[in-house]
Amino acid sequence: MADYREIRKLADELFERYGGMMTLSDVAIELGKAGRSTAKKFLEDHDVPGIKVGVYPRWESKLVARAIVNARGMY
Repeated sequence: MADYREIRKLADELFERYGGMMTLSDVAIELGKAGRSTAKKFLEDHDVPGIKVGVYPRWESKLVARAIVNARGMY
């Protein structure tokens, strides 16, 4: 299980930058990756569900933060 303090810190940072929902481009920037396809694969691999907002899906910044911290091996 990931350290909840690290998740909370990153979630707060992501919320300040992007609000409550993130696009694939936002996730790609946070991962330091060049492409949206890599970000989409990361989200699928970490079971982060997308929520359809309008035409395109978006991802909750808190869930993205949890996936990023878990991927860092901080658990």
